[in-house]
Amino acid sequence: MDELGSRIGHSRENVNARVLPLFFAPHGMSYSVLFFTQDLPEECTVLRDCTESLVSLQHPEWAEILELAWTKNDFTHLPSSTTAPDDEFFTGGRSKDEIPTEEEQTPCSFNPSKPLKIFCDDLQLIENLTMEFELVEDWKKADIIWLHQHFYQYKELAVSNPGGLVNQFPCECCLTTKDLLAAIMCKNGEQSEYYQMTYNLNTELPAFVSTFQKRAKAGESNTWIIKPWNLARGMDMHVTQSLEKIVRLVETGPKIACKYIDRPVTFRREDTGKNVKFDLRFIVFVNSLRPLEAYVYNNFWIRFAINEFDTDRLDDVETHFTVFNYADPAKILQMKWEDFVVGLEKSHRSLKWKECEKKIHHSLRSILEKGSSELPPRGVAKNKQSRAMYGVDVMLQWNEDGKDVSPSILEINYMPDCTRACQYYPDFADTVFNTLFLQSIDEKRVTRL
Repeated sequence: MDELGSRIGHSRENVNARVLPLFFAPHGMSYSVLFFTQDLPEECTVLRDCTESLVSLQHPEWAEILELAWTKNDFTHLPSSTTAPDDEFFTGGRSKDEIPTEEEQTPCSFNPSKPLKIFCDDLQLIENLTMEFELVEDWKKADIIWLHQHFYQYKELAVSNPGGLVNQFPCECCLTTKDLLAAIMCKNGEQSEYYQMTYNLNTELPAFVSTFQKRAKAGESNTWIIKPWNLARGMDMHVTQSLEKIVRLVETGPKIACKYIDRPVTFRREDTGKNVKFDLRFIVFVNSLRPLEAYVYNNFWIRFAINEFDTDRLDDVETHFTVFNYADPAKILQMKWEDFVVGLEKSHRSLKWKECEKKIHHSLRSILEKGSSELPPRGVAKNKQSRAMYGVDVMLQWNEDGKDVSPSILEINYMPDCTRACQYYPDFADTVFNTLFLQSIDEKRVTRL
């Protein structure tokens, strides 16, 4: 939208034109194409409905809210609470898991004296195993099915390979997909102790706008981080205090709005002398649900921001984000957790890591319990042939009095990248398989949640 496009006015009543995006493959770029919808007299003002988008077509009743970028209006009379979504919200657009009944499920055990038969579609972890194993080409003949691709045939697994285990749970997308996790953790407007206030902008926009405007009137912190639930690595994520911007971001794809952690515990980087944000990646192993049997790997990973933390420049990626896999290596700080704990307690004398760790472990267990508390599709399904490894990202934040620290779970990642784990800890792959599949729990390496 250049000098011409930006002169096109907005109207919902007197529309005489439309502007639509067109991706032109030969040029490798997109253009905004102007169509007139009626004959226009000379010097007539060109007007289009700037709110026109997929969201406006799905929710025509939101027209006045979607106009907030151009017109001012007060929506504090709308309720801030939300209602629990229906089952279709959890199943729409997703392949259906075939779940066996509890009678059809068989508890599994392996003979550790025999080489494991493994079926896999990725060798990243498998190549680092030191235990004896052999690869098989048919998952129906495998002891362990280790997949990055999603597995759906749990019912067939129970019939064709009742002795096998797979590294996934039916309906685990309830945990690993941002919008579904938010629906579980913020059900009926309730806020979890370990999860930030979150709204789904494609289904709960009126409630979010009402909440935003009420907080603005009350002078409360109103910084939000907008996340697409179907992208990764920080793509299309924004930190902002602008309601107008947030409403416009709805047009670029499905998103959730999370209350931004504006009192994060920071870490002083000795290489730069800056107090920066960080988050912690924990590897969690789940062996069963209802009752929950889960473990956390005692070694964790830290991702650091680059610039000094402040809230003056919310558009500065190197201040507010922590994942820089493809950034200048000279800016990235790699540190083992033992050194991090020493530096953290040095930066904050009142902070005791052991106390923080207990709270983090409690939060990990709580979110797994809540994510599996309801039956599918509104929760993760119980399955005796399932095991899972998740990467859970956690931040620490100061409470309002500035004296105590609480963990906040950011997201749960399905089949996390384990390259760094295998490089740092040669026995990591064996720990994964021993914990998940062989019931060989080494308390020096994992802690039960």
